[in-house]
Amino acid sequence: MQKQITDCQYKLINKQNQSDPMYKIEKNVPIIHGNKKKKECPYPFGQTELNDSFLIPESEVKDNFNKHRIRIVNSLRTFNKDNNTSIQVKTRYTTDGLRVWRIA
Repeated sequence: MQKQITDCQYKLINKQNQSDPMYKIEKNVPIIHGNKKKKECPYPFGQTELNDSFLIPESEVKDNFNKHRIRIVNSLRTFNKDNNTSIQVKTRYTTDGLRVWRIA
């Protein structure tokens, strides 16, 4: 009784028998480092001290309150990572705009 070979098994067998590999393996090739430029932080986290705050004006915030809060959180995460700091902030929406307090 002869065994039936599926298409998948046939392709695998043929691939294993090929003497010419699909990709050439190279040794000791140096890693190329990216030239990604760091964006400057749009918020003054580095200039604030404990309990200081800054205001993002209402004209800038408009109706996108949560969008700005997310931008602040992401900018702060990047700032802390780049500067080896652990600054924490609180944000509150006021009549003048979005106020950001440094709490740690």
